Amino acid sequence: MNIKTLLADVTNRWSRNGQSIEYIVMHYVGAVSSAKNNAEYLHRDKNLGWSAHLFTDENDTYQSVPFDESAGHCGVDYSGGKAPLWGKCRNKNSIGIEMCCKKDSAGNWYIDPKTVDRTVYLVRWLMKQFNIPVSHVVRHYDVCWKRCPEPWVRDPLQWEDFKKRIAEPEEGENMKE
Repeated sequence: MNIKTLLADVTNRWSRNGQSIEYIVMHYVGAVSSAKNNAEYLHRDKNLGWSAHLFTDENDTYQSVPFDESAGHCGVDYSGGKAPLWGKCRNKNSIGIEMCCKKDSAGNWYIDPKTVDRTVYLVRWLMKQFNIPVSHVVRHYDVCWKRCPEPWVRDPLQWEDFKKRIAEPEEGENMKE
């Protein structure tokens, strides 16, 4: 797995306070940009109040927050405490992945298929590294009802396809890379 590293400023990452990693939370950036641009933003700007461990686009994967630290990616509740994973999946026990996205001619967000492919591979690798079951790979929406990743909330079939793809490595895939 080829992951480039550009660490977020220390004001954009926090201690896990001894919490183990139990979840992977999927996000979309919500702006047209690249993985590198997002990593540079978190590296350059201070006290943003949010961050993610990883950013993916169709060409690259960047790590902004070390896995032994907490990123600020799922700590706000939009559900009034009603989302199924609110209080269970938290910043301190999860890895946040932000997928870069684009807009189509009608103005709808979409995630490039190459970005999805790269993210499938990344998530499979993380699941193996941290012994995370498929059931603990969730959307930001599942944690707090924020419409994120928007394309996968708007079209749940895309989410179901992603979950199927991460359930089993593809033939010939080397998970140790």
